[in-house]
Amino acid sequence: MKIFILSLFLLITSIVAAQESLPYKNSKVPLEKRADDLLQRMTLEEKIDILGGTGFATKPNVRLGIPELRMSDGPVGVRWNPSTAFPVSVAMAATWDPELVNGIGSAIGRETRGKGRHVILGPCVNIVRLPMGGRNFESFGEDPFLTSRMTVSYIKGVQKENVAATVKHFAVNNQEYERTWIDVLVSERALNEIYLPSFKAAVTEADVLCVMSAYNKINRHYASENDYLLIDKLKKEWGFKGLVMSDWGAVHSSIPTARGGLDLEMPFGEFMNQKTLLDEIKSGNISQSTIDDKVKRILGVIFKLGLFDNPEWKENPDLVNSLENRKVAYETSLASIVLLKNDQNILPLKQNQIKTLAVIGPGAQVPRTGGGGSAYVTAIDPVSPLDALKKKLLDKIKIEYAQGLNLEGDADGIETKYLFIDQSQKQNGLTGEYFPNMDLSGTPALKRIDAQIVFHWDDKSPAKEIGEDNFSVRWTGYIKAPKTGDFIFSTSTDDGARLYFEDKLVINDWNDHAVETRTYTAHLEEGKLYKIKMEYYERGGGAIAILGWTAPGNELLNAAIEAARRADQVLLFVGTSNQIETEGRDRDNLFLPGEQDELIAKIAEVNKNVVVVL
Repeated sequence: MKIFILSLFLLITSIVAAQESLPYKNSKVPLEKRADDLLQRMTLEEKIDILGGTGFATKPNVRLGIPELRMSDGPVGVRWNPSTAFPVSVAMAATWDPELVNGIGSAIGRETRGKGRHVILGPCVNIVRLPMGGRNFESFGEDPFLTSRMTVSYIKGVQKENVAATVKHFAVNNQEYERTWIDVLVSERALNEIYLPSFKAAVTEADVLCVMSAYNKINRHYASENDYLLIDKLKKEWGFKGLVMSDWGAVHSSIPTARGGLDLEMPFGEFMNQKTLLDEIKSGNISQSTIDDKVKRILGVIFKLGLFDNPEWKENPDLVNSLENRKVAYETSLASIVLLKNDQNILPLKQNQIKTLAVIGPGAQVPRTGGGGSAYVTAIDPVSPLDALKKKLLDKIKIEYAQGLNLEGDADGIETKYLFIDQSQKQNGLTGEYFPNMDLSGTPALKRIDAQIVFHWDDKSPAKEIGEDNFSVRWTGYIKAPKTGDFIFSTSTDDGARLYFEDKLVINDWNDHAVETRTYTAHLEEGKLYKIKMEYYERGGGAIAILGWTAPGNELLNAAIEAARRADQVLLFVGTSNQIETEGRDRDNLFLPGEQDELIAKIAEVNKNVVVVL
């Protein structure tokens, strides 16, 4: 019996030793040989499986010990729970300082590791071609040379932290309107002189590990199956060795995509899977060598990041929002400031001449760290201009604050004291019914009383009974106005919303989109109850649902004018918001949104010492 146990032990030991000596598991073997060895050990089915993602990661392979490659949205901070919000890319470019931007890249790389992720989905290097483009804030501007310098510095900073950068969106992704099917017709010269230099620099100078293809078509072919871009330029002419992933949902075909230069379909293998590809490969309609090249590129990035040798890449909170990272964010913010005009040297402020400072505007009390969509970062302890000024000056100068007006998405959620679940008015709030589908069908998985509709679920689930995506909610109840007048109701949602007032559909925004606000004006009488219902669905990505209102009258504007009239000096903060500049939509025009021009004019009428901060 002892002999048998000893023999069994020796057999197991020899098997384990043999496995550990496999070339792909041997850290002393060159990376390319390790990838080649692993590739030839994979079955065709396993190769196909790794071509489709699992949301924000690649598929692991338990049999062969292939770890997943975990990703996070960027490019101006790690969008994986709260993180440091770094200056947006157009502000980085405004510094004209590659060294600072390299520091930003390093900080983002550290925070990516701190979140236990391996790939940051940035930088965004699309040329600003359309001035109203919703994602212009994510890019480095309109100049190919400046953009290229910023791109190289950013990527080198990220990747020296052993994190893969992802240059995006390849290519000519310059607008959000109809971005998923628009066909951008561009000459070869313009393409290569204006739109591609930053991508080329990312590959040839910064050795970027990942490239993301765009949503749009370029010269009649979708970016994810565009052979000129992905094969001729990227892989052949520039010699790109890393992996090419799609933007989320940017793949439109199986065979053309599989034959082309795209390696990884994200977020899932809807078109690149065993059902669509297995028989095509076995029949020779898609070459085995093409599939092998795609798989090897994915494996290559995993090997380069050392994940086979250190698969347990755990979270490290000390790397997130560290003093070092906050310092580089602060220094870059300072360097990005542009002084447009300084009449009579009003700046810097002469504190000994100011007794009362009016801080006014829709951007004064809100820390607007960036735009919306997949680049929006939930900042850790963000500081608004008003907070900072109070901390710095409150013991020396009297500060008066006035909002002036609401920007789109800034309207307060309707307070719970005005909401009731029924006409008895015994309980405040609205009844919420939560469904595990997007069409409010069947029996709700959860029913509860919500005090108000002000929800920023982002990438999280509303409750344990509901998934993170593909859910819907119906809120019902009554609302009572605090006074008589015209109230402006607003729904701010990502994705769809419907609002019913007295059983009448008054807002119908039932479609997929980034955070957008829709309004309806109703005349309400003080003390009277009105029936209200809001319906909402979320498909994927961020989840936000807000029901707000703006009370009648010009109280906000009048309060701002009076504050300015009493002050020695006015700081007036205006601009946009993360709902106005955001993924999923373009701006309507380049005017200051809302009534901000009127606000500036009214304030300037009563106070000549006004500094406008845009």
